[in-house]
Amino acid sequence: MAVVALMDDGCFAWRHELNRIVNLIRARPEVELLCANPDLTWPDAGTRVGLGSGALAALLEAALGREVPRFGKPDRPIYELALAKARAELPDLQPAEVLMVGDTLATDVAGARAMGFDALLVLGGNETPATWEAKADQLGLRPDHVLPSIVD
Repeated sequence: MAVVALMDDGCFAWRHELNRIVNLIRARPEVELLCANPDLTWPDAGTRVGLGSGALAALLEAALGREVPRFGKPDRPIYELALAKARAELPDLQPAEVLMVGDTLATDVAGARAMGFDALLVLGGNETPATWEAKADQLGLRPDHVLPSIVD
């Protein structure tokens, strides 16, 4: 089986490569597409962001008229694996004793909530001090803790 995996890479020449992918799939519709990270954006520098593989998957879905399966946060398997690895050192560890640290409400915090983990949202990456609360209200998703930055 042939698979094209969309993954985050700041050096990805996405316009050229997405055109290649569209034409490859048109010529070989049996080729599977996978999105390894559903984040729409990723922190680039300072307050800037870059398009994430989730955004590229959405673009390909629109262009090709087919769904691109996503895996990674907020899907349970990645959190279950993290919990299992932590339990190798701390066998009695309970989900409520785990703190997920992330910069994205819709993936990091949502996945933590689904597993029963506490969530710490770091601002300045995908979520900004000016917009995170409105987005949290829109998503119905509040982190347990908010940190303005990890670099200050």
